[in-house]
Amino acid sequence: MLRIALCCAVFFFLWACTAVDETSKEPPAEKGAQKAAAGEGILIGDPVSHKNLTVFPLYLKNPEEVQENYISLEEALKGKKVEVREVGAQSDNNAPPAPQPQRQVVQPAQQQPPQQQAQELVQQEASSAGTVNAVEIENKSDRPVYILAGQVIIGGKQDRVITKDTIVPPGEKLQVEVCCVEHGRWSPRAGAHQSHDSVVFDLALSSNTQGSIRKRTQAKGARAQGEVWEEVKKSADKLNAQTSTGTYKQVVEKTQKSLDEYLAAIKKAFAEDKKICGFVSCINGEVDSCDLFTSPALLAMFRASCLRGYALDALNAGEAKEAKKATVAAVQTFLKEIKEAQKNSEKLAEDKHRRVDKLESARVIGFDNRAKAGKAMHMNAYSKKK
Repeated sequence: MLRIALCCAVFFFLWACTAVDETSKEPPAEKGAQKAAAGEGILIGDPVSHKNLTVFPLYLKNPEEVQENYISLEEALKGKKVEVREVGAQSDNNAPPAPQPQRQVVQPAQQQPPQQQAQELVQQEASSAGTVNAVEIENKSDRPVYILAGQVIIGGKQDRVITKDTIVPPGEKLQVEVCCVEHGRWSPRAGAHQSHDSVVFDLALSSNTQGSIRKRTQAKGARAQGEVWEEVKKSADKLNAQTSTGTYKQVVEKTQKSLDEYLAAIKKAFAEDKKICGFVSCINGEVDSCDLFTSPALLAMFRASCLRGYALDALNAGEAKEAKKATVAAVQTFLKEIKEAQKNSEKLAEDKHRRVDKLESARVIGFDNRAKAGKAMHMNAYSKKK
């Protein structure tokens, strides 16, 4: 009898150990997410930090299944499945010039050197041969192209940044609003190819622009042009990434090593988690920005781009001497403030494919992109503390 009792005790002990071991196999981020609800079906996962940047993963209790098989602009350009070209920059000398919005010229505190003044005069005069704040995107693939606000396109007569989330269906052409992020160039680079008598863009940066640029272009569109040039110049000066044309591309390339270090530390922690729908970034302990997609599949398309953008923000901010620790409570408060901001929505852009609304409160400014069917696709927001 004693032997039977001992055997039963051993059996139940081994079974309990197995159950504990199976529970421990649950992904750490998911355990964190289950402990930190933020309302509206959003869960907050365990954060990952590198230097002055902390990133919290976000989950949705009921993520949507995206029926469309989207392709990113970066992937489409690399595969030559999409063409991005200048508007009104045709080489036909008999064609009348395209309508041209008035260019804003940045006036720094100090007098500009003569060379820079000359560059600006040439740039303004040449703008009659094309449109600064618009490009044409033609989707030649059989998949819709999803373009995030803050995506930088390289080439054309100047590098530009997309101002609003945009969807380009298969076989369609759209004119898309952009801002210039290369102040001193208005001519094709050597070796640039053309299509339909227009200079085309060859690449898209694998990073969103920093939040200070992205936020301004989303809120003001082309009206933010002067502010964008100022922000590009500030970043280039701070990170020692100046060029003769003042291109933002150099800021990203100059910081490539540091960006890769941030990305290696953060991306690895999230690599195996296929349920993440978004992120909240904190810099020096303060909540800075948020990107939330309707499904993990959509986030997967832009995960590296978003994370690299947060790292750019962190590099621009620098490390504070006495930074406090980022907390789940602060993230919860930020997400609640976004919900509050949604009560004051303002339509910024709408076409037959998508609608973009601006969300604003005293503490938050955000942007909500919805597809033509009214389904939420991507929401991003920024703290107004800066």
